[in-house]
Amino acid sequence: MRLAVLVLASQAPRALAAIARYFEPSDADLYVHVDAKTALADYLHYAGPLPPRVGFFEPPHRVYWAGFSMIEATLDLLRVAIREGPYERYLFISDNSLPVQSLDGLFAGLAQREDLIVCRRPPSGHPVLARYDQFHLMDGESFDSRRNWASPPPLGKDEFDQIERVLALKRRGKRPFVMYHGQASWALSHDSVRRALDAVDHDPWLRESFRFSAHTDEFFFQSLVGAAKYPQGLDDGPTYSDSCRLAPRVIRTARDLPLDMHANFLFLRKIAPDFDEALPETCLRLYAGLRQMLAKDLAVRHERLIGLAEGDARHLHLMAPIEDDPSWGGVENLWGRRYRRLRGESVVWRLRAPAAWPAVRLSLPCVIGAALPPDAVFEIDGRRVALEETTIGFGAQFRDLAQPFETITLHAPASGLAVAVLPQA
Repeated sequence: MRLAVLVLASQAPRALAAIARYFEPSDADLYVHVDAKTALADYLHYAGPLPPRVGFFEPPHRVYWAGFSMIEATLDLLRVAIREGPYERYLFISDNSLPVQSLDGLFAGLAQREDLIVCRRPPSGHPVLARYDQFHLMDGESFDSRRNWASPPPLGKDEFDQIERVLALKRRGKRPFVMYHGQASWALSHDSVRRALDAVDHDPWLRESFRFSAHTDEFFFQSLVGAAKYPQGLDDGPTYSDSCRLAPRVIRTARDLPLDMHANFLFLRKIAPDFDEALPETCLRLYAGLRQMLAKDLAVRHERLIGLAEGDARHLHLMAPIEDDPSWGGVENLWGRRYRRLRGESVVWRLRAPAAWPAVRLSLPCVIGAALPPDAVFEIDGRRVALEETTIGFGAQFRDLAQPFETITLHAPASGLAVAVLPQA
């Protein structure tokens, strides 16, 4: 399979280098766009030597968060790749990603599915509809939603041109279009890429309507591909991202790696620029290592939880079960992450054998962020500890446990918590 890897880059040169080394044994070509606000010479210095099949787009765009400039940079990468190709698959990721499959596993995953993309129809009132229907100025120093507004720069010619264009579009109105949304990463077939490009290249009104929208990276390709090929939607993205607390959780060391990653994912983000040197290799071993731990750890039942040793203490990740259980709802999917909602008043996790741990930390990985459930507590041997918010959901810590225990109970009446489903061993 001929593969083009499109990378939108800005602040993670070491991760880009790891991606390039990963693909070096294959025939994949990497097309990289480095934000013009980032000095390319500095970026390349920190990336170090790169394989010859890595090319950089020139001249680059100044890319602004949530702006259409992200789409313009991606479209330019696509057009260059098509001109150099064509390719059977076009994989789009950011430079703060790392692969979590073997190279053979990644190509097998691409071959099994024509498109890996999340195209979800938003219900009435969903914020993504307003991001398209309303008029937004997101590109340019004066419109940068992440800058310090205490001292905004004066408007320049480009900003005035955008104002004139958005006013003209406002008089005409946005082009009616069925919206789909999903994660920004995707892997598309040549047919899907051509359909998306043809749609915007032959419809200036539609392109202009997207231009003056917000967060278009989450619904531009998703809407074009969804409308053309998946009217009922598709929920099969290639990249794992944990946004339980709205902003994606940053991965820096092996301790930060998620434990609910199913085999449908090919990449993991959001990788910190200063990630631990061993992290890329650890990511590649994640599936095999996780499955080995689930199958061989004698302290816990692998159907329900994962136990990690942390010095003299134990850290238990309490997951929704793989098998059917009346305490849980059916398996649901949020951008590739599988979860079940807690349906009962309480739920019990059982260890294989009584554990004589004087201290234990409990984590409940939740896929969808929620308010702290009122009166929700964990119970061990009659002792109850209230839940606290963590970066991956909720948790609690027990100390000075005097005797062995073999059950952990969560009491969370009417909470409906969306708990991550444990991958199969």
